[in-house]
Amino acid sequence: QLQEVRGIGEALSRRIVAYRTIIGGFSNNVQLYSIWGLDEEVIHRILNLFTVKTPKEIIKINFNTASASDIATIPGISFDLAKQIWEFRKLHERIDSFSELEKKIEELSQSKLQLIQLYLFIE
Repeated sequence: QLQEVRGIGEALSRRIVAYRTIIGGFSNNVQLYSIWGLDEEVIHRILNLFTVKTPKEIIKINFNTASASDIATIPGISFDLAKQIWEFRKLHERIDSFSELEKKIEELSQSKLQLIQLYLFIE
């Protein structure tokens, strides 16, 4: 069993490193929630040992002028979810708070909302 646990740990470690490579480095601990296979308990254990010390700079985009394609470039946000977010904003012309999205878009979890806030700002 110990060997099996090590194998799982190594697979998760590879996923974390691969995701870090894809996004060009972590900017915030919340990005761990975008990695497939990491549940909340595992993330908490990781964050007890590690944290982002030198965050990668993110150039933020204005949410109220962003296209669905712009939103879809956020790692962990599918094009379908990006389109829903964009359509909601388009329907309401603009939003003043990210909390408006969380209340109206079912697929938008708290962790995805935090992720979006790393890449977008509201003006």
